[in-house]
Amino acid sequence: MEKLLKKLFLITFMSFVGTINAYEIGKGEAICSNLEFVTTTESSSEIHPIALTGNPDAQCMMAMFYYGGYGGVKQNYFDSLSWFYIAAQGDLAIAKIHYINVYRYLLDNNLISLNKKELYTERGKWSTMMREVAESPLSSADEKRLAKFHWDGFNLSIYLPVEYK
Repeated sequence: MEKLLKKLFLITFMSFVGTINAYEIGKGEAICSNLEFVTTTESSSEIHPIALTGNPDAQCMMAMFYYGGYGGVKQNYFDSLSWFYIAAQGDLAIAKIHYINVYRYLLDNNLISLNKKELYTERGKWSTMMREVAESPLSSADEKRLAKFHWDGFNLSIYLPVEYK
């Protein structure tokens, strides 16, 4: 089941494939979606310094490295979640979507536990994120469709928006 979820996550993520290299990430012109680049062993050492400068594309790439154990880093869903969250604060739509996916995975597999108030607050963040993706003129049609899927699937309309930045 875990392999299937991971594969589904990567397929969804890769629906945003584009050409990418470290230079483009440094210029902030690419999205974190080229699996061939993400899976090379030299990549994390190139991307990490750029991610630390605040580049959301590079931060999203770091999240992918940790999610799949690529780029010479050990797989760690919690580090992946942290990097997706940081990239989401940089208004990267795909990072917001994948932040929710990873968080749900951790919740569903009892790797994270929240009380009712914490869960309500967290889902309020999701509500805010998906509303931003859906309303942003910069979001692609696929990103807007995924935002609607999460909005409807998690019934996010019942949660008060929560600021996450």
